[in-house]
Amino acid sequence: MNYLHMVKTDKVKQNDSLPEGYSFVTHKKKYTEKWLELSELLGKRWTEEAFEKDMLGGIGIYPEGIFYILDDNSEVVATASGIVGEDKTGTLHMISMCDKCRGKGMGTVLCSRVVNYLLDMGMKKITLMTNDFRIPAIKIYLNLKFLPVLKTGDNVSLESWKSVASALNCTVLPAIVDNEYIDNIL
Repeated sequence: MNYLHMVKTDKVKQNDSLPEGYSFVTHKKKYTEKWLELSELLGKRWTEEAFEKDMLGGIGIYPEGIFYILDDNSEVVATASGIVGEDKTGTLHMISMCDKCRGKGMGTVLCSRVVNYLLDMGMKKITLMTNDFRIPAIKIYLNLKFLPVLKTGDNVSLESWKSVASALNCTVLPAIVDNEYIDNIL
């Protein structure tokens, strides 16, 4: 498992309209338990104390930047967060969704809501880290115009991106290499 870095530098707002029957809310104490459950889907077990300290107490993380999707029964089915950086770099963080919502386009809408929030907060670029096996998530990020970020000589990341591109049937994959735009790293 390798971590992949991505960045979005355009300032284009994204469509963040949910399908009928779903709605967005931002963090309130009553959603903490569900956030903890959803975070386990990412392979990390959080405690309420860790959430309070590292999420709510984290620099640049505000309750209005922790988004949830509710279904028509007011049940939390997904979450994602935006971290506001002092250097005008935002971070798309902790995206998780229950199984019953997968394949409905809500991952794209959820990430779009966070991107829009970060743009509204004045971020000049938005970054994220993901695992190389999260192919459906990476497809969303690429569709939202996030670009892979690499350094010359980082063959592990380059091989991971080639594997991702193959899984997505991509023949062209633009990227940022050593802070410069490259048309195709494949």
